Amino acid sequence: MIFISSLAVAFILISFFVQSRGEEESVNGDKSSITPHYNGYEMRVYALNDTIRCPLGFGTLFTFDAHDLPFEFGSLRFGDHREDTQYSSRYYAGMGFLANASGPNASLIFREGNGNLIEEIAYQGQSLIALGGWESVSTDDTGLVMNDSWGSMAIPAHDWKDGSWVPEDGILIEHPTNVTILKTTIDLMVFEPSSNTDIPEFSPLLASILAAFLILSARRRFKKQACINVDHATTGTFA
Repeated sequence: MIFISSLAVAFILISFFVQSRGEEESVNGDKSSITPHYNGYEMRVYALNDTIRCPLGFGTLFTFDAHDLPFEFGSLRFGDHREDTQYSSRYYAGMGFLANASGPNASLIFREGNGNLIEEIAYQGQSLIALGGWESVSTDDTGLVMNDSWGSMAIPAHDWKDGSWVPEDGILIEHPTNVTILKTTIDLMVFEPSSNTDIPEFSPLLASILAAFLILSARRRFKKQACINVDHATTGTFA
């Protein structure tokens, strides 16, 4: 047990030493010992919570703040991220819409704040409404795109790209008065460059010396404690 604990402590200290060494080299500016290498893409989801809820006689308008995103939407690339071997851009991966609701069965209509239709659904009293987005691309035998169409939340995403809609314009939900929409969120999905971090070089010899020192120290303390326990036991017996 002492042996295992000593090893664990040794590796913790070694890791701390490695991290400190990497930070020191970076601060000194001699060289960057922790360098990210982008070698792929990973999907991430950014949520925009509604900032203003405006009740109307025929529904509710929810607006959002695009500045909550850590990047400009205009910087997103629309296309196949797998064709990019530079791993330096963000790609649009999809957009969704969530709404907390309550009430009886009803027909709900979702529109952009400018009135452009997004989708009409049959609400059945569920507490969560989720809209996705779809896109259909048809090509000919040579691979030339003949038709590219999209629907649901892909509509405001493409309008956002074209500049005809922004989250500040809002999403309008037309619903009867006996249906309540409590909270809404726009979920923007993107493909971002993923990276591996190089660990600074660390001498195996130094690591072995540190580990051996800790193990031997732990063993000496264990033997010393065992001798003290024996002395106490012996003293107690003769007493």
